[in-house]
Amino acid sequence: MPGLTLFCRHILSTAQGQHLAAVYALSEAKGVITMKKAVFVSVILTMLTSTAFGAAALPAGSGGGDSTARVGGTGAINTPHALALGQGKFAFSYHDLTSDITLSQASFGVDGRLEIGLTSYNLGKTGETTYGNVKYQLVKETMATPAIAVGMLDITDKYGRNYYVAGTKTVPVLDARVTLGTYGRGDNKIFGSIEKTFSVLPGGKNLFPATTVKLEYDGEDTNYGLSLSTLPGLRIDAGSRNEHGYIGATYTFN
Repeated sequence: MPGLTLFCRHILSTAQGQHLAAVYALSEAKGVITMKKAVFVSVILTMLTSTAFGAAALPAGSGGGDSTARVGGTGAINTPHALALGQGKFAFSYHDLTSDITLSQASFGVDGRLEIGLTSYNLGKTGETTYGNVKYQLVKETMATPAIAVGMLDITDKYGRNYYVAGTKTVPVLDARVTLGTYGRGDNKIFGSIEKTFSVLPGGKNLFPATTVKLEYDGEDTNYGLSLSTLPGLRIDAGSRNEHGYIGATYTFN
């Protein structure tokens, strides 16, 4: 994955990247935290709080489209971000997660801040699991501060309600979108993601053949994937989540 390799090398070439490497080396030597947490917490916190990184901002959501997270609502792979679907916008997705599990989702942007949706897992022989989700963007992204959103997965507590808080910021020096958040019900876990879009066409980050590279830590596993823009509003997704491959598509329209 050449794009991802170049992206990581660019991070490690910066002062923030050197800080990340030092934190990882120390954490590994002391056995205090795992490599995954050291990498994601350090790099994402640095990006979100650094004056140099936050001096300017690209439009919220520039590049990457409105892909849906596998747990529900818009996000990276398994994790949500702090952006919401625009007013009146729909997003539908279908993903094949394993040989016998598929995922269907529908999300709707109510007013540009409030997002509601349904997530349905087809678990093969064990039946189907369907639950509702809601996200509300408390603060929109500015030149100096990240967007902040709160959300709830499984709002009726049918299978186990989860709450989350997420902050998302576009980092101009990397031309990438980074997110840091926490979720749970008392046993909260930290998650984070980095999304970078590569395009050969100026201003064509949502046009073929623009491709978004995604890397995330979901609190338990490191996941990665690609999202390819094809027809207007249609993105093809593929990658690895929870040590299993996935493939699918997301279609967004007004």
